[in-house]
Amino acid sequence: MVGVQIESFAANTLEFLRREHELLTHGIPAPDMDTDMNGRHVLVVVRGYHYREDLAALRPYIREYKPVMVAVDGGADALIEAGYQPDAIFGDMDSVSDEALCCGAELVVHAYPDGRAPGLARVRELGLDAITIPAPGTSEDVALLVADAKGATLIAWWARTTRWRSSSTRAGRGCRVRSSRTFGSRGSWSTPGACTSCTTAGSPAGRCSCWCSPRR
Repeated sequence: MVGVQIESFAANTLEFLRREHELLTHGIPAPDMDTDMNGRHVLVVVRGYHYREDLAALRPYIREYKPVMVAVDGGADALIEAGYQPDAIFGDMDSVSDEALCCGAELVVHAYPDGRAPGLARVRELGLDAITIPAPGTSEDVALLVADAKGATLIAWWARTTRWRSSSTRAGRGCRVRSSRTFGSRGSWSTPGACTSCTTAGSPAGRCSCWCSPRR
């Protein structure tokens, strides 16, 4: 049984590599957007399980670093519900409310690789403008790749596994996270405040004061 699962996983991985190797190796050219991500932290939010608790846990990080708020589809509603204003909304626009689309964020419609963008019709029906990005993969993939292409120094995102993860892109270092709602700087730690990559003692709340940023 395990052997069959491993074989299926390997076959699936190879199929994705075959179909999306250009996206993996070359990324996405930086699109012409008004949202400035260069030299800034970018927070990518996807609405999933426990998103309220996760956004609440991120308030100190958001307050200190004021990241660019990038939402993927319904992640825009999650941000607005938490009291934040999305700077940009990515997606095929099938699971985001009209209210969120009209909140003033820059809209980026994820199109199929052949250029078809069904979500664009809904945006136009609301009298709004949007740019389109044809690409394989998910809208979350596109948001992450665009943030990197636009020069973000650090990208933090909420993965579908309910774990917050981050990547220090410009320094070429990834940041592994072993438990949800904890961050690591150029490494990981298994308990809040026990950062294995810097000598900073945790804050009174038990968080490492580096908040995943490259050491200053």
